[in-house]
Amino acid sequence: MAVAKKPSSAKTTTAVKRLTPKPDTLRELYLLSGNNCAIPDCDNVIIDHGGVVVGHVCHIEAAMLDGARFNPAQSNENRRSLDNLVLMCAGHHAQIDSKKHEATWTVSKLKKN
Repeated sequence: MAVAKKPSSAKTTTAVKRLTPKPDTLRELYLLSGNNCAIPDCDNVIIDHGGVVVGHVCHIEAAMLDGARFNPAQSNENRRSLDNLVLMCAGHHAQIDSKKHEATWTVSKLKKN
């Protein structure tokens, strides 16, 4: 008996998943940050004098469908890549993740910072 094959024109969709950034990616991100929030003129540190991580790892293009600047063409792996991540203080993270500020904090603006 022959097994029916999926038509070649059928689209395979991958479920959107929030993947944790890989350790090497996080290491490079923290090293490149200079221990400062990525927003120019922000003096907030990422790791305080006691060694506590007070900054946040942020996605430039959202990790989930309902997030600011979500790119449906981006793969789950690309969402957690160094090119899509930035370190920020908690206040700026809240701002860039807010859909109210989505027009202000564009992908190109965030990649420039």
